[in-house]
Amino acid sequence: AVEHVYGELYACLSDPELPFLRLKILELLYHVQSRQTVLEENKEYLPGNVVSRIKHVREHLIENPERRIGLRELAKEHGLSLTQLKDGFRQIYGQSPYAYLRDYKMHLAAQLLRDTDRKVSEIAAELGYQNPSKFSEAFQAVIGQNPRAYRK
Repeated sequence: AVEHVYGELYACLSDPELPFLRLKILELLYHVQSRQTVLEENKEYLPGNVVSRIKHVREHLIENPERRIGLRELAKEHGLSLTQLKDGFRQIYGQSPYAYLRDYKMHLAAQLLRDTDRKVSEIAAELGYQNPSKFSEAFQAVIGQNPRAYRK
């Protein structure tokens, strides 16, 4: 929604009309305020030891992006309840552990597509996707283009 507002703002910069600009700025402020309210409502205090454990879980997830590990196993391994892990991870990083990992993998894949000549299927396999079409779907969802178009 914010990107849409920015797009409309930039589109009218060649011939700006003050009432339209005011309206779009108010719309942006609305989106910022509504997002801030959601974050403030969900903000609970997390003890320092829980924060450090959750940060260690993140490191554990991105160390081997091709390996899929269960959240229950991760929580148990790091001395957290499943609820603490899910809620705390979302509070610190803004998304669930698996959504964070998917975004991380897709940005890593984008870097590999830019910097190497490796096949898309090789990159998909390296990141733990046995099915290249599932990899392509995830890449499209995160980056906004399919891997081949992104590489071009």
